[in-house]
Amino acid sequence: MKSPFKKIVFITIQVLIVTLVLSCTKNEDPNLEEVAHGKFWGEIGPDSYNLVNDNSNHRMQTTHFDGKNYQFKFAVYDSSNPLGNVIKTDTELTVNLTDALNSKSYVTFETYADIKDYSKDWIHLYYYKLRGNDEDKRVYTTVKKKLSIELNISSIEYMDLKVPSLKGNMKGYLYNVENSKDSIYIKANFITQASY
Repeated sequence: MKSPFKKIVFITIQVLIVTLVLSCTKNEDPNLEEVAHGKFWGEIGPDSYNLVNDNSNHRMQTTHFDGKNYQFKFAVYDSSNPLGNVIKTDTELTVNLTDALNSKSYVTFETYADIKDYSKDWIHLYYYKLRGNDEDKRVYTTVKKKLSIELNISSIEYMDLKVPSLKGNMKGYLYNVENSKDSIYIKANFITQASY
């Protein structure tokens, strides 16, 4: 007959084994979603993009959200030096949307006037190119009361986070602030970066 001490040790070991097996096979909570990375794919003028944020390069950033107004920026900075000839291209597309969590479509925008006004809808594109000694710097924006570009929000994700993520698309023209005959065509899809 086994002693009571041996029975207690035997039962304790069995309980530990069962506990270990159950803890190893425990499923993760299926409701815990990973925060989506920002993404931008489409065309800005002659340039095509298919870029997703990674840990070291946040090309798609949410730059403002106050619970109502939402601003995001897509930025790419490229430079190279082939044969001593410096080539640098900077592209920054900033979009400011009012009441972004309740509006699905935007067709009328204000003209951006180089101020951070979160209470108006505007789109601003800064384009810079340097090739050797040739420098080209342009600023494009929407024209007030002119239907030149349309932006649609197809879904809003991660509403429980501090900054939700917008998924949408835009298509149309922005105009050079110094030359209204100079326009640039944009056709793109985007997913903004959500954050805690």
